[in-house]
Parts: sequence; C-alpha cells; structure tokens
Amino acid sequence: MLVGGGSLIKPLSLLAAELGITDKVIFCGQHPDPSSFYQMADLFILPSLWEGSPNVLLEAMSWGLPAVATAVGGVGEIVKDGESGLIVRPKDVAGLVQAILKLKSEPNLAKKFGEAAKKTIEKKYSLKNNLELLENLFFDVLK
Repeated sequence: MLVGGGSLIKPLSLLAAELGITDKVIFCGQHPDPSSFYQMADLFILPSLWEGSPNVLLEAMSWGLPAVATAVGGVGEIVKDGESGLIVRPKDVAGLVQAILKLKSEPNLAKKFGEAAKKTIEKKYSLKNNLELLENLFFDVLK
C-alpha cells in the first residue's frame, strides 16, 4: 500500500504492471488524514533520499509501527536502529528489502520495535514534552 503522491506514482504503477503485481499493490494517493492507513499497517517504510525531521515518521511511530527508513536528515535521531526500527543507507535497495523482510519474518521483533517506537514518541515528541521544553527555554532566556 503506497500512500502519497509525487512524480514516481506513474512509473511505479507501470512497474507494478510490468511485474504483474498490480493486484498486490494499492496506490492510495494523497490523504489529509492517514490515520486509517497506520491502523492497517504492519510496519512503516520511509525510503527517502532526503528529509528533515519527517512528521509522517513521527505519526507512524506514534501508532506503534516499527520503521524501516533510510539514514537521511533527522531520521536517525527519531528511529534508533535495532531498537525502534531498522535504518539502511539511501539508495540501498537490497538493504531496504532485507530490512523489510526481516521485520515481516520476525513478528516478535517487529512488535518489540513498534512498542519502542511508540514509547519514543510519547517520551520525546509528545505535546506535553514539547511544552515543557518550550517553557524551560523561555525561563532560560529570561534568566
């Protein structure tokens, strides 16, 4: 299931047809509220070539999804390789496939990563935590 848009949708659709897997791939397009997709997913894959701190990754992890992501931008600060997901090098297709297959073949590991992902978001990225950090920043500035 591919959620989102972009210039690669058409080539990916053609590739799915060429490989004879159109019955196994769903192109969902852009959605303003992807929460229903997170609920259906077993894991979250972010094969980006560049990113900052992707909100979509934070959202997926908040739903308890283990992540397979590329080591770009702030991704490595969010996903801890071997703890809340698996990190691969950008453009490493074989490594990405291997990481996905590992989590699909080891459901207990995927579950462990998903639980750690959710805890990471609750601890480090929650609204409460961010408000406390902002409050501390204000107090530090006022000193």
